[in-house]
Amino acid sequence: MKIDFIAKFALKSMGYSNIRTTLTLIAIIIGIFSVALLTGISKGTQDTVTARLQSIGTDIINIVPLNLEGSVGGASTMQFRAVSQRFVENDLKKIEMVEGVKKVIGTLSGTSKVSYGEKEDMPLSIYAVPRDADQVITGVRVAEGRWLSGKNDAVLGSNVGSNIDERIDIGKKITIANRTFTIVGVLEKTGNSQANLDNIIYIDYEMGREL
Repeated sequence: MKIDFIAKFALKSMGYSNIRTTLTLIAIIIGIFSVALLTGISKGTQDTVTARLQSIGTDIINIVPLNLEGSVGGASTMQFRAVSQRFVENDLKKIEMVEGVKKVIGTLSGTSKVSYGEKEDMPLSIYAVPRDADQVITGVRVAEGRWLSGKNDAVLGSNVGSNIDERIDIGKKITIANRTFTIVGVLEKTGNSQANLDNIIYIDYEMGREL
């Protein structure tokens, strides 16, 4: 059977039922349009999610020790509760062994009483981090001064000064948990309310273990 005969037969068959042919063509057009529309929406959503994840660092994962509470029957009843136990050095080594992990750092976080200028015993968020943490934590960029390099150094988030209603000057002393530190840097404003980076005081990791 020749191709030209098949084409003529198909055209003749289409002529016998104009309504059916029209409906079939409309269905094909709608189908193609729907696939193109859904593909465009999916691509747009993917690009938006990717951009938002990249803004917080898609290659960085924070791991916090938690307890899982709730019934086994449903995920809606499950609750996560932070525990007082800390990760130990052996835990960090296990994470480093996971394929694809390039670097692991341990941090200590909590609230301590801080005194600066005329303000005393203010409860502020403290992060004790390794001295190379500025290369890992997304959004940590020094606006004034420098990053941590000594055991008694302190670097303040951009909002710390306004939170305590005091002018922050590089080189001045600040007391954290009855220990005296020197302010060596102030960070750029990140605007990340979820991570709360602008309200944190960073100190050396080893000093944090002593507090």
